[in-house]
Amino acid sequence: MTSKDPLLRYSFAARMQIYEDYGLLILSEGMAVQYKPEPHTVLVRIKDDEFATLKYPDLYEDILEVLFADIDQPSVYDQLMTEEQAQQIFNFMDKYRDRKFVVHCQAGISRSSAVGCAWAHMNGLPELEEKIRRTPCFCPNAHVYRRLVDAIE
Repeated sequence: MTSKDPLLRYSFAARMQIYEDYGLLILSEGMAVQYKPEPHTVLVRIKDDEFATLKYPDLYEDILEVLFADIDQPSVYDQLMTEEQAQQIFNFMDKYRDRKFVVHCQAGISRSSAVGCAWAHMNGLPELEEKIRRTPCFCPNAHVYRRLVDAIE
């Protein structure tokens, strides 16, 4: 990634540092579409509409696609994450606990970072959860996080 925007460079560097330290990569859809995964990597894709085509789908061990909006309060216009979707994501995370884990949403800021925080919680990594929360390029969706923690516990 060669960007002259220092915030974009920082954002990508922060994401890659978490990946190198913990095996968790939180991306935007644009980044995820181009990302070439290492062996033994799984992917969770979150959107509120159609998914873009991945460049390297066959390189992932498994892919879970879930549709819900980036909201944390009920809306007549958008779908809030359901308990069933939270359970589906938890089951996927639990099944692939020992794999490298990539998660993306549209912008890579809210829903995917909430899943990342829940992944850290599930794996007993409070320092990672705190790191995600303190990294400026992330803003975990509170509803998504609560639903996932409820599914974990």
